[in-house]
Amino acid sequence: MGSKASGLVNRGIETVLGIVRARMTASRLPGKVLMEALDRPLLMHMVDRLGACRLIRNVVVATTSEASDNPIEAFCRAEGIEVFRGSTNDVLDRIYRCAKAYDSEHAALLGADNPLIDPGVCEEVIGAYLSDGKPYDYVSNHHPPTYPDGQDIEVFRVAALEEAWREADRPFQR
Repeated sequence: MGSKASGLVNRGIETVLGIVRARMTASRLPGKVLMEALDRPLLMHMVDRLGACRLIRNVVVATTSEASDNPIEAFCRAEGIEVFRGSTNDVLDRIYRCAKAYDSEHAALLGADNPLIDPGVCEEVIGAYLSDGKPYDYVSNHHPPTYPDGQDIEVFRVAALEEAWREADRPFQR
């Protein structure tokens, strides 16, 4: 797996933008993304682990424009982590606008509540997406679930995301 990922980078295939969805208002455990484990917020563990993935060129935290998410923005800015703020209820719009703001052709979407994400799993899924230099529109390891909880990653062409963004008209699609 490591050599496959390295080979993709060496062949000049561009890497992807890592987008981490994060918000403070989780229904089961509000504020969990900034709760500490081993003296660091869970979100920092997540960002650090994604930073170890050679196929992710940049990590940005996509949070909402709600005041309740101001602590996420403050934390990211203090730590030098890119942050994007967007719609609370229209997650598709938030992710699309984030990818466009970073002028990305390819993006990987991950949840902030997975601080133990394995960079090797990320490279494997992104490597499959970028295989043969002709990326798919979408690759995921959780439709159907194929890895344990906490290892979920979706990789997609931003052009395909844009098409979904334009065409999605039902609330559950957004």
